[in-house]
Amino acid sequence: MTVVVKSKARQATPSLSKQRLRLWVRILRAARAIEAEVRERLRVQFDVTLPQFDVMAALERKPDGMTMTELSRFLMVSNGNVTGIIDRLVADRMVVRQAPADDRRAIIVRLTPRGGRTGPTATG
Repeated sequence: MTVVVKSKARQATPSLSKQRLRLWVRILRAARAIEAEVRERLRVQFDVTLPQFDVMAALERKPDGMTMTELSRFLMVSNGNVTGIIDRLVADRMVVRQAPADDRRAIIVRLTPRGGRTGPTATG
């Protein structure tokens, strides 16, 4: 009899690993919902994407600018990803690319006054 009771009790309560998995899935769903809301608000209120916001937030912390390599390392994305984002931000006049006098191979990216006003710390 005790064996039957134990087996029914196990069936009624999910195992600890299943509980953990369910919790993880709930947390993941919540994180995705939050990210979707953040993306939508950035698009509607500031006309920027989340990756563009990330780049501008990084540049806002470094007023002297960052190289493309520094940006890609800081954001943990490829140089190609950063290049595409910077291309769009340059076209929108949010950032500028400049070659430093001491190293013509490097490119420094800086926020423009417009990018600083409409960037991550700007208020409406």
